[in-house]
Amino acid sequence: MYVRNIRGTSDSRRDTAWLNMWKDANGIPYSKRIDCAVFGCSETATVGAHIIKEYTGMRQYIVPMCQRHNLTYDQELRINANIKPMPVNP
Repeated sequence: MYVRNIRGTSDSRRDTAWLNMWKDANGIPYSKRIDCAVFGCSETATVGAHIIKEYTGMRQYIVPMCQRHNLTYDQELRINANIKPMPVNP
């Protein structure tokens, strides 16, 4: 799956909370280390990144990402197949 980060959603206090919400939705303990969702990246996910899926409209989702990839905009990112994006309620 290919996604793009949504610009202007970063807030370091809330980004960790989004990551914990994603973990909770996927039954993963908060204390467990998670790799960044971007294909080929083995850095630790430190934030829950707001993304949109390519070619599917503007619905927002959360996936775990490292800080480096979370700051990537206007670029297609391939997400690992085992990552389940969490929908963000409007």
